[in-house]
Amino acid sequence: MSSKPTKSSCCAADPCTRTSGKDLLTWKDPVASAEIFVASTSLLLIYKYTDFVSWTFYLTTLLLSFTALAEYSGKLLTGEGLVTKFKPAQSTSIGDFLQAHASILASAFKDLEIKIQNLFTAVNIETTLKAALASYFLYFLTSLLSVWTILFASTVSAFSVPPIYLANKDTIDSSIKECSELAKEKSANAYKSVKAQAEPTLKKVQHAISPVTDYVKSKIPVRTAGSTVKTTIDEIPVAKPPKATEVSEEVPAAHVASAADIKSASTSEKEPLLN
Repeated sequence: MSSKPTKSSCCAADPCTRTSGKDLLTWKDPVASAEIFVASTSLLLIYKYTDFVSWTFYLTTLLLSFTALAEYSGKLLTGEGLVTKFKPAQSTSIGDFLQAHASILASAFKDLEIKIQNLFTAVNIETTLKAALASYFLYFLTSLLSVWTILFASTVSAFSVPPIYLANKDTIDSSIKECSELAKEKSANAYKSVKAQAEPTLKKVQHAISPVTDYVKSKIPVRTAGSTVKTTIDEIPVAKPPKATEVSEEVPAAHVASAADIKSASTSEKEPLLN
């Protein structure tokens, strides 16, 4: 005898049939979108205008006390507890949901961890700078508005802006395109105007500091590959042949003395003896 699958088993077997976040925000399923929107805004309003946390613990205390008293009274009077007799069948809807989506949630958290690490290690500098700007914007926003105000406005905007955009997509896209082109044109014109106004001043400043820049350039040696090679070759010592004067100056003194002795000897031979 075949048994029909329960609701929890169907959810566990086919988790992808659930309504996606995009479908909820664009109201493709009006009933599901209305339920989520009303539940979200109601919780925010309850949290804002009531002491939600304290009342939650207070109601939990009353419920647990009443349950224990009813169970004890039933066992005392009839031998069977009232809660045990009338309680509904136990279910694990949350556990089934988590089990069906465990792999999806784990993969999403892994991707989130990698993206956060990439942001803080500046794998992409542009993305990190964008994240820094977004963080500063949130800091500035939270310094002006409360977190509840931001959450409530974000919830209302998330459920109202997408359907409005889809209903007027062509008009909004054309308006955005026209505005972006107009902004580019205005920025280009402003840049040209500022450049034209600043150009005479820049020329005056350049002319005024030109002696200083020329002097600094003249004092800085310009080294090129050719000059480096030439300097290196010039620094190699080359033996030069001695000149004739240098050779005569380097004649030993002993040789000069012997020539003088020969001359004096020849002179003495020519002179007669006085004896």
